[in-house]
Amino acid sequence: MSDAGKSFELGGIVVPFRAALGYEQQIEPIGASSLRRTINGSAIKQTAWAGKLRVTLSGDGWSPLGLDDLDYALPMTLKCHMPIARRSQSPAITLPTTRRSDAGYAPFARASLAGGAEVETAVSLVGDVATCTAVGGAISYAVWYWPQLVGFAEPPTTTGSAGPGEFGWQIVFEES
Repeated sequence: MSDAGKSFELGGIVVPFRAALGYEQQIEPIGASSLRRTINGSAIKQTAWAGKLRVTLSGDGWSPLGLDDLDYALPMTLKCHMPIARRSQSPAITLPTTRRSDAGYAPFARASLAGGAEVETAVSLVGDVATCTAVGGAISYAVWYWPQLVGFAEPPTTTGSAGPGEFGWQIVFEES
């Protein structure tokens, strides 16, 4: 899958490649949980809620980011630029509903072979279930997709360097 023509979008604004040449995306699961120990030392995980994501985007480029006019007090949609994958031994993999569906961002699949190689395989999507075409000798399958989340972002931190004419930035986004 080529990344040509792809970019991330926040609050309905597509960030151009010239502003995100050095794009990095970090996705971190967040939740309210803690590990407790009993009197004999056994571990018990207590969870109040889980399953939300924090996304940290950072990058640099030859033009400013240009997201200053967004209302950061309101929830907004983040359409990520980097795909992530779900893996399974089964060729049928359930994807989250929180994924991009706009043109050019269709999920794609790969089969992992015993020797460590991966080969692309066709995938069909019915609802949220992606079914990979079986590959002889495959030990697992992966379906790659682009996250699309609704939540809150902090206003970006930005930097600029006059010498090379580059602009840097970072955005922290948390799913609602």
